[in-house]
Amino acid sequence: MTGRPEEGYDLILESLALNPDYDEAWKAKSRVARQLGRWDEALNAIEEALAVNPAFADGWADRGDILSTMGDLLGAEASYRTALIHFPPMRNGSQGESAMLRRKAEVLLRLGRFDESVNVLGDAVATRRHDSSMTSDYIRNLRMSSKAAIPDILHTIMDEVEDPSIILDYSELLLDRGMHDDALRILERLSSSEEHRERVANIEARAYASAGIPEDEVSALLVGLSSGGASRLRGELAEAKGDLAAAEAEYSKSLEFEPSDYSAAESLARVRLRLGMPKEALEAARTALGIDPTEPGAIALLKEAHEADAKGKGKGSR
Repeated sequence: MTGRPEEGYDLILESLALNPDYDEAWKAKSRVARQLGRWDEALNAIEEALAVNPAFADGWADRGDILSTMGDLLGAEASYRTALIHFPPMRNGSQGESAMLRRKAEVLLRLGRFDESVNVLGDAVATRRHDSSMTSDYIRNLRMSSKAAIPDILHTIMDEVEDPSIILDYSELLLDRGMHDDALRILERLSSSEEHRERVANIEARAYASAGIPEDEVSALLVGLSSGGASRLRGELAEAKGDLAAAEAEYSKSLEFEPSDYSAAESLARVRLRLGMPKEALEAARTALGIDPTEPGAIALLKEAHEADAKGKGKGSR
């Protein structure tokens, strides 16, 4: 399919006219409709695919994605659970099977089953060690599953990775696990670049703070950062110290400065949940999902905030 979704649409319709029982064509039609923002059409198309093939795991997963975006979280969860039933077992580690494992891991992530997601994606990474996008997803999932240990295979894979974005993700993962010296050492592999300057400064400041470096020296790293970047960093430092109220205030400011900053919105939602502010957390989670509707973590976070808000309302009605 070409770069513009409209250009492939006619070919999909021709394919369906020749074979209306082709589930992959219905899925393709649904995904094009999603790209075009036609959510009802996308849902109708994926349901046609499932009518043709009720055991279509990828189709059930797509249905969950669509319903999540349309606000039907209960329907989405039911679709994701059905998808999990139909994912095939791993047999030979082919590219196709690894892609299916990756999709299964994403479904688990959207259900908030972070540890299971990490385990499944770990199997996929082990078979596709040179797939940088899969490595990036694996690091993201490990960051969401704070209890999961970093497996040795990831350290080995990262020895050969050159993509600066993945190296930065890995540095943040190490920092999350309290390995601040290792995080700083990994950063030394990056060449000086204006593109990544803010993120490098952010990681360095958090690493120095974790290592007990005086606060005034850490604050010096804020010089030259954008207003939003500086506020988000102050929020992360406050959260690391356990000052959740200060962190909430800084993340709020960061989002005001940079309304499209997904990380600020996600962090704001999470810290509000920790503060026992479910209604406000739900608002921030919706903002995060609006910034990046394709981010599995945003859907999991929205589900968590919805559940916390429902519990709060339940207590208030007693």
